[in-house]
Amino acid sequence: MNASPRADAIAILGKSQGTKPENRQLWARIGMAAALWYESPEPKPYIIYVAAHDVPVVEAMLDGYYAIPRGHIVTRWISNCTFVEARAIRDVCDVIGLGRVRAVTHPYHATRTRRYLEEVVPDPEVVAVERAAWERLRIPTDHAGLFESLPALIDSSQPPPLDHTRERTVETVLNGIHAVDPGGHFERWLANVVRVRPP
Repeated sequence: MNASPRADAIAILGKSQGTKPENRQLWARIGMAAALWYESPEPKPYIIYVAAHDVPVVEAMLDGYYAIPRGHIVTRWISNCTFVEARAIRDVCDVIGLGRVRAVTHPYHATRTRRYLEEVVPDPEVVAVERAAWERLRIPTDHAGLFESLPALIDSSQPPPLDHTRERTVETVLNGIHAVDPGGHFERWLANVVRVRPP
């Protein structure tokens, strides 16, 4: 007898709001994750969020706005550090018994996210939050209305040129540090120093 197929995981990578008045990057990641959920076949995937900020926002948008069943949403206050997030995603998948991981983040963050996930889970996919990726999705028509505003949100969530340059510089530096510190000690320390912790 063939075993039943395992549900996949859709992992939303965290994004702190910083000094921005609105956390549009996180909102767009949530919307893209919800769109992937509706597009996915049965068994429906679980949406995982393990960053140590904005958990109530993630839950409210997924459950309230996008009508994702609460039983398919897994949230934990764990870390603002991408290195730790990747390992926490693996641990959640192991506990629940999930299959492939599809991670949702912005293009500037995609390379490092993929690198960290490839260290701990087999064959991960990173879905970039950008218009081209959105246009490839096929949302069932009876739920398409939930996503009418998502393309505009995706566009407005992209960092402006100066922010994008800063983000890419940070990603390049952290990737370089990881090459000599594969245990992530510096990145975990840095996340504790410069990022806001949960209440």
